[in-house]
Amino acid sequence: MIRGVKLSAIPIVLSCFFLNPHFLNPPKAICHQSQYSSLEETTISVDESKVVNPIIYSISQRMNAEESPNFYITVDKKSLKFRLFQKYSERDELLLETSVALGKPGHSTPTGEFYIRRVVENPFWYPTKSSKAKVPSKPGKNNPYGLWMSEFFRQNKPGDYSFPAEGDTLIRIHSTNSPLSIGKYASNGCTRLSPSFAEEFFPALLHFIPHKEPKKNARGIIYPLEKTIPVFVK
Repeated sequence: MIRGVKLSAIPIVLSCFFLNPHFLNPPKAICHQSQYSSLEETTISVDESKVVNPIIYSISQRMNAEESPNFYITVDKKSLKFRLFQKYSERDELLLETSVALGKPGHSTPTGEFYIRRVVENPFWYPTKSSKAKVPSKPGKNNPYGLWMSEFFRQNKPGDYSFPAEGDTLIRIHSTNSPLSIGKYASNGCTRLSPSFAEEFFPALLHFIPHKEPKKNARGIIYPLEKTIPVFVK
């Protein structure tokens, strides 16, 4: 089991520095580097990892230290908002909120309950019937998925390394190479996150959620989660 976070030139959010007097003394974290990444990376100390990734620090400050991560996500189609919550026995705590792009007319993002079973780093993109592009895209920032992606599954099962994955709905939550689409109905049904948010959010999930060793295949570098994350699209 790994509890870690890969960091690749993630920008520091200066507002955290000025608004939080404890920003320079964050709680301890565990960080790791992907053994597969071809991008330039810098090995940093445990404490520095939270300074570099504001989402890890922000979640750590909001969560009860005695509670294990028990996350769920909501995607609001009307407001085009993504929200991450921590579920406690007596209440739910809002941890993150950001704008997203969702399905355009004719390709509406499906509603209902889904599960994130794994995180994919440096994913390959493959065209679907509704895609304008007909050629697969290699990993990189110009990939339609950006550098990070997770599939939506209907079944609440442990994550694995399979590709194609059984139960894959073909709906994703991912970064994007079209950041100007955020806040609009512009996708073919997926939930798009801004690249700056995605490049902090997905490593933060890998920091908090236990997961298996990463393995690389034709899908990308796959981190199967040992605990699924429910997603409610409404």
